[in-house]
Amino acid sequence: FMSARVIINEQHSLNSNQAQILEKRFSGYTLVPIPATGLSRLEQEKLAQTLMATSEPVIFVSPVPLLLAIMAGHCCQGVAAPISATNTQGPQVFLFHNDQRHKTEKIDGSIIGFPANTGWELLLL
Repeated sequence: FMSARVIINEQHSLNSNQAQILEKRFSGYTLVPIPATGLSRLEQEKLAQTLMATSEPVIFVSPVPLLLAIMAGHCCQGVAAPISATNTQGPQVFLFHNDQRHKTEKIDGSIIGFPANTGWELLLL
């Protein structure tokens, strides 16, 4: 087993189901917090280079990473192409995905949806 790096918004945390999956799959993991205000393009490019410089797996915790991965994998052009074309020995990349959603009504009557605490899958891209 190998230690992994988990990319996550600094305002979010792993739920118990996600942590349990990581603990079973990897020898350990380190959170890589992303500022709630986001990262500039340059900061993201530098972070990508840092992440791809080692063989430690990378896991994304985000609402739509699967969509992004599918689209980027089929396009193979644009900003990701030069990096991926020159780095064939990069780390394995995983993401958490959950088809289950819960809805709740806020005091103002609006409805918000969020992923369930259970039902998470760790997908290798």
